[in-house]
Amino acid sequence: MIPVHRGQGLAQHMLNEQQAWLKERGYQAVQVKTMNRFRAMLVKNNYDIIEVKLGKTSLDNKIRFEKIL
Repeated sequence: MIPVHRGQGLAQHMLNEQQAWLKERGYQAVQVKTMNRFRAMLVKNNYDIIEVKLGKTSLDNKIRFEKIL
């Protein structure tokens, strides 16, 4: 994300909209893959870690998260 747009709640709004859209259509869970360096928002929104693939450094680890809707 471009630094000037950080802190405005845009990503949080998109995450909320995605979860609502999925729930309305009968999905029971959502999974997201990211790198360890980008995990904060998913942890904040109660996603659970379900898989970790090690990278060259801990920040390069790939993490798969899941949230029950």
